[in-house]
Amino acid sequence: MAMAVMNILTLVTILGILIWALTAAHGVGPMLSQSANSVTSSQLGWSMLSGINAVIGTVAPALMSQPDFSRFARREKDQVWGQAVAFIVVGTIMPLFGCMVSSATLKIYGEAIWNPPVLIVVWLSHKYDSATRAAAAFAGIGMTISQLAVLVVDNAYSVGIDLCGLFPAFLNIRRGSYVGLVLGMAFCPWELLSSAAVFLSVISGFTVFFGPICGIQICDYWVLRRQRLRLSDLYHIRSEGIYYYFHGLNWRSLVAWVTGWAPLLPGFIQTVQPAIPLQTSIAKLYNVAFVLGFTISFVVHLGLNLIFPPPGLGEIDDTDVFLTFTRGEAEALGGQAESSAHTEIIEVGREELKMA
Repeated sequence: MAMAVMNILTLVTILGILIWALTAAHGVGPMLSQSANSVTSSQLGWSMLSGINAVIGTVAPALMSQPDFSRFARREKDQVWGQAVAFIVVGTIMPLFGCMVSSATLKIYGEAIWNPPVLIVVWLSHKYDSATRAAAAFAGIGMTISQLAVLVVDNAYSVGIDLCGLFPAFLNIRRGSYVGLVLGMAFCPWELLSSAAVFLSVISGFTVFFGPICGIQICDYWVLRRQRLRLSDLYHIRSEGIYYYFHGLNWRSLVAWVTGWAPLLPGFIQTVQPAIPLQTSIAKLYNVAFVLGFTISFVVHLGLNLIFPPPGLGEIDDTDVFLTFTRGEAEALGGQAESSAHTEIIEVGREELKMA
C-alpha cells in the first residue's frame, strides 16, 4: 500500500511539472517543429540503435531483479501484466514526458533543462514568490518520494536479497540493504547527473554487462533446462547438489559472460573517455551492446553446455519437497506431491487467496 501511494504521488508530481511546462511554453516547444539535421542514412541508423540501447539500459537492472518481486505473484500470469505495463507502457510514456518538458524549457528559459531538481532551482531563481515557492516545495517532495521508491525497490531490496544469498550466516535482507546503501554512497552516484551526456553514457553502460547476463539466464532456463529445476538443490551448498558445479562456480556461465562483454568494452571505455582513439567499427559495436552481448553469451553458454554438459541437466525432484505444486501439477511434471494431507492444505490455501 505504501509503495502504491508513493507511485501515485510521483505520477501526480510528474504530470504537474508537465502541465506547467506545456502551459508556460504554449506547447511542447521546438521539439516537434524544428527541422532535423542532415545526416546520412548510416549515421541515422547508428543513432537510432544507440538510442534503443540507452532505453534498454534504463530498464536492464529492473529486468535482472524481476524475480525478486514476481515470486510474490499469486498466479504465474500476474507478473506478465505487471512487467508489460511497467516496461512497455510506463517505460514509453515517462521518457516522452521528459523530452516534452525539456523542449518546453528550451522555449521558456533558452536552455533545455532535463534534470527535475535543476528545473526547480531555476523556478526559484527566476521568480521567488509564494506561488513559486509552494510549487517548488510540492515538486521537491514528490521527487524525493520518487527517489525513495526507486531506491527501495530497484536498489535496496534487490541488493539485500543478493547479499543475503551470498552471506546468509551474516546478513539478512535488511542488513544487506544497508550494506548496499553504504557501498552505493562510496561510488558517488551524484556525479552521474553532472550532465545529460554523462547520464546517458552510464545508463547505456549497464547494457554491456546486463545483456550477457540476460542471455545466459534465458539460455539456461528456457533452452537447456526447459524450465525444469531441482528445487531442493537450490537451497543448500553441499557438494552433492547438481548446482554446486566446481566449488560453487559454474565456469561455463563465467566464460560465456566474459565473452559477451569483452568485445563491447573498448566502446564503453571510449564513451567514458572520448579522448581515447578507437577504430570506428569497434566503437559502433557499443551501440548494439545489449543485443550483441545477449546473443554472444547465449550462443557461447549453449555451446559450452552441449559440449561439456553439467550434471543433472533438466532434472527435477522426485517429490514436491516445498509443496510448491498441487497434486495435479506435480504429477504433470513427472513427480509426486510430498503427502496428500499437505497437498490438500496447499490447495485450500490457494483457493482462499483467489477469493481474497
